[in-house]
Amino acid sequence: MAKRNRHVYPTDMVAHLWAHRVQDSARNGGSNFYFQGDTIYSYGSHFPIARHVETKRGRAVLFTTLDYSVTTSGHKWTVLGACKHLTVFHIQHPADTDRKGQLIEYRQRYIALARKYSRARSNKPWILGSLRDLVDEANRFAQFFGLRSRLSMPADLSAMEAECRAIEKRERKRKQRAEALRQREAMERLRKWADGETDSCPDYGPIAAGKVSAVVCWRIDRLGRTAKGLTSLFADLQERRVNLVSLKDGLDLSTPAGRLMANVLASVAQFETEVRAERILAGQQAARAAGKVWGGGKPGRRVTVTEEKERTIKLLRDQGKGISEIARVVGLSRPTIYLQGSGLILGRSASAWMPCLPFLSGRCNQRVCQSSAPSTHRARILHDCGACRSCCFRVFRHRVGSIWPIPQMPPAGGVLCHSK
Repeated sequence: MAKRNRHVYPTDMVAHLWAHRVQDSARNGGSNFYFQGDTIYSYGSHFPIARHVETKRGRAVLFTTLDYSVTTSGHKWTVLGACKHLTVFHIQHPADTDRKGQLIEYRQRYIALARKYSRARSNKPWILGSLRDLVDEANRFAQFFGLRSRLSMPADLSAMEAECRAIEKRERKRKQRAEALRQREAMERLRKWADGETDSCPDYGPIAAGKVSAVVCWRIDRLGRTAKGLTSLFADLQERRVNLVSLKDGLDLSTPAGRLMANVLASVAQFETEVRAERILAGQQAARAAGKVWGGGKPGRRVTVTEEKERTIKLLRDQGKGISEIARVVGLSRPTIYLQGSGLILGRSASAWMPCLPFLSGRCNQRVCQSSAPSTHRARILHDCGACRSCCFRVFRHRVGSIWPIPQMPPAGGVLCHSK
């Protein structure tokens, strides 16, 4: 007695039965995905997904590039997953037998990808990879069906590859910068939390997700700097049933006495932080009154850019030498050469020189007012017209040989005047 074939299967099983040609027909439970003979359909015979073809060179699958709906897209992915052991050619209409017309379709897609590459900016590497895959598949299609026409990559392939390598390098650098920024922000959040500037714990995510059973700290003041923040943290940990272990204080939040001790220690930690801040501010005020200055170079240091080097730099720049070559000749860094060529005076102590820019009419009476701030100078430039432009240049006390940042370059009539 002949064995009867089953015709209703799950969707993925229907695709595998068709791909391995186990039987002549089968369908899924909804009857919207089935195959008959060599062709498999989705939602009726008007939308064939793929079809088996055979030549003297072997067997292959013609797979459609069209879409009908979201369901047919799912059916297509199911069939494509079942055809991993077969050679697959992507064309619009698998039921057609015009192989030359189908090769023309490959050529049209090739032209469309080339135009897309010329318009693209950041996704050019992906488009170039797709172009390579398309050319390889089209040539295999022509060889499989015995066609003479072939596709080839563009003539400027080397330039395209170089451009794609530059884009990939730029993308890697962008991701590295983003990762470095993320790490800096995480460290900044950790520092603010450790210094008591914020009450939110930077690593509180695993605690909120329920992945932490205990929090271990050296002392209770390492968890926060304000009594309010620590109290809310204790209540949250107790609500989440997370144990708190303090190695120096010996706390147990599960008992009333332990919670009382924790709140007392939280108040003590906030008191210590406030007292410490008051002592630091008092010490700074006393140091300022004594004339102490933080950072910067000592007056009288050796000038980095001497007048002889300035003349050498100007001579080499007039001769058309490059920045790197000039830096090697005079023994200075490239940024220093750039700044020297921009017209800024280098090698002067930042505490003795102030920028004076004519903002209004290009004229300046060179009167400069300085504040008594120890670490910065804030300059107000007074102009002949009587208007007072508050520039507030922040002139850092760098070492001798460095320069101060200014918001914009001075015009042709700009000067640098010595502070009185």
